[in-house]
Amino acid sequence: MNICLCSAFRDSCEYLQRYLAQVTALDEVLHARGDKLSFVWGEGDSTDHTRRTLNAARFRFNAVVVDCSHGGTVFDSVVVAERFRQLAHVGRCIFAEIPKTADVVVWVESDLVWQPETIVGLIDRLGDDVAAVAPSIILHRDGWPSNTWYDTHCYYTADGKHFKHRPPYHVANTGGMMEMGSVGSCVAMDAVLARAVTIDERVIMGICEDIRKMGGRIWYDPTLPAIVHH
Repeated sequence: MNICLCSAFRDSCEYLQRYLAQVTALDEVLHARGDKLSFVWGEGDSTDHTRRTLNAARFRFNAVVVDCSHGGTVFDSVVVAERFRQLAHVGRCIFAEIPKTADVVVWVESDLVWQPETIVGLIDRLGDDVAAVAPSIILHRDGWPSNTWYDTHCYYTADGKHFKHRPPYHVANTGGMMEMGSVGSCVAMDAVLARAVTIDERVIMGICEDIRKMGGRIWYDPTLPAIVHH
């Protein structure tokens, strides 16, 4: 199986070596079972050595480095129209480079902390009835309880009800797979559908909507090791 992992970077030197260690571990696991892993890395507007570091690593990791520069403001994780316009531009640049040979596309934000077991688990969940699947995204940050759900904006069920910060996060979350309207931060998806989506200012939510319009079903799997956002 050919897997393409996509991430975006801006001024990422603070955590870039951690990211590279994570994808190295994932590559080793996938290679051992006969899968091939490639990358599309989008970088733009960095003022540190992010671009240089990614370019130095791209041959070792079979990666394409895409210029996603837009000249816009740096935002925290806030819901602001300008931020989402910028993210849409970045997403379009990255998704345009997904290889035609890819069977699976994994989107993972570059500053997340994760284990290979989670990404492999997402890949293995994909099938006829699972077009896209995402794990738990938990916030570990000073001043917040350690079991806080991070991405309440993008995670909502098929009936439009958003996840909440506190457990159980959603009234229907009883420990099994849940069908979703949208997910975020990290998601594995069928590559045929990923190459067909249109990325607008809803970004990942728009991607999920397009997948559903094409007949794909989107799921959240709480059984996999959670991904951490600091």
